[in-house]
Amino acid sequence: MKQLSTGFFVDKTLVLTLPRRRDRLDAFYKAMPKDRGTLFSDIEVVFGCDGKRLTGAPNFTRETAGCWGCRQSHMRILEMTASHAWERVLVFEDDAEVSMIQNQLETITDFLLKVPDDWDVVQIGYYSGKPRTSIDPSDQSVSAVCTAQRAVNMHALIYNGKSAAKIYDLVWAFDAERIEAGLPIRHIDQTLNRLAGAGLIRRYVPPRKLIHVNKRLGSDIKPYRKDPENQL
Repeated sequence: MKQLSTGFFVDKTLVLTLPRRRDRLDAFYKAMPKDRGTLFSDIEVVFGCDGKRLTGAPNFTRETAGCWGCRQSHMRILEMTASHAWERVLVFEDDAEVSMIQNQLETITDFLLKVPDDWDVVQIGYYSGKPRTSIDPSDQSVSAVCTAQRAVNMHALIYNGKSAAKIYDLVWAFDAERIEAGLPIRHIDQTLNRLAGAGLIRRYVPPRKLIHVNKRLGSDIKPYRKDPENQL
């Protein structure tokens, strides 16, 4: 991933939050280090879909309100990215432990420089319970570029603007197939896993997450409604 003509790696940085969670947004900005190198410059706030302000997720999804809100929020980001023709969009959820950027800056930068040009999504912050595979076996460094079967958590990632419309359509198509088959739809991160596993999108990750979730803030997203088929 080459740097843009501006010298930064992305041309838009967004933080997803909810109007009623000003505490989380305040904590996010307080933790953001001043030295961000060439990762990004300014940050724009995007208010996501608040599942708890709705009547809940549609019955056919079997998702909790928080899970549905997360999905809809990322779909909104993809809509915005495609509509504004942004080249690369760095997305933080408001519980991203951005204070880590200070100590991880060199590693994140080295990692991004190694990402191949065919990328659609890069997940800097993620959890994977399964082995990651380096695309260059000779590179076993902390900034190696890997693929992962399972990469959950959406709190720190980069969308390729050229791929935004494609990802948007693929998510809706995948969900529509499941609904037609009488199956519940999945978390947005699980859907990306399926798309990446099928080779429909190119997703890259570092060997370990470089930005964690700020667990002190707690999560508004509860597990699925009881449904064994819907577990990953």
